[in-house]
Amino acid sequence: AGETLVNAAHRPQRPTREWRPGQVIPDRVTLALPPDLPAGQYQIEVGLYDAGDPAMPHLPLKDGSGDRGVIPFEVEADDLE
Repeated sequence: AGETLVNAAHRPQRPTREWRPGQVIPDRVTLALPPDLPAGQYQIEVGLYDAGDPAMPHLPLKDGSGDRGVIPFEVEADDLE
């Protein structure tokens, strides 16, 4: 794992008590990338945590592979203009 460049923790747009199994819940987030970020391969880590616990632990993924999903993406030179 590398350095964290941006953190965007927030409450979901709909309370989790309203979520249903199998339902897709859109949650759009705008991330402001550093202006001096070089083009290259990066990843976004996505996870949920228990806001009812003062320690705010991350919740485990359903498949047992950890507590965060990873989305790879590429920043190209044109994206930085």
